[in-house]
Amino acid sequence: MKRLFTFFVIFVVSLTALAACGSETTTTASWTTSGTLTNIRNDDSWQLSVDRANGHIRRDVTMTQEQLDMLHVWSWNSEGQSRLTLIQGSTEIEIDLTGGAQGFLITSGLEPGSVRMRLDFEDATDIDVEIRWQASGLFFN
Repeated sequence: MKRLFTFFVIFVVSLTALAACGSETTTTASWTTSGTLTNIRNDDSWQLSVDRANGHIRRDVTMTQEQLDMLHVWSWNSEGQSRLTLIQGSTEIEIDLTGGAQGFLITSGLEPGSVRMRLDFEDATDIDVEIRWQASGLFFN
């Protein structure tokens, strides 16, 4: 019994440490979802997959000029509306992702530094979104 308890404590401490070691970004959500949710945040990408969503989720990322130039998206949803908004200070760039979108994003007006990426969903279903800001792993021509 003592070994099991020790394993549990180590496991919980390890998960807490792993969660604290993430990148310099934060993710905040104000939404309702149903079904399976996948939210993968890497240093050079953000992947989101969910069966149904209403509301928004956002992520703050610090980007260089090169990363802003490489910012691209691939998305799909079968019903409802979805959009991506890039926010920096008073500058907002809105991209309609409804039904699906792919390509490089026009980031004129954004400067190197902190960029907020906000995904908004209205009765959206079968959602897959992948946003990348590095040249590696491009998934389209």
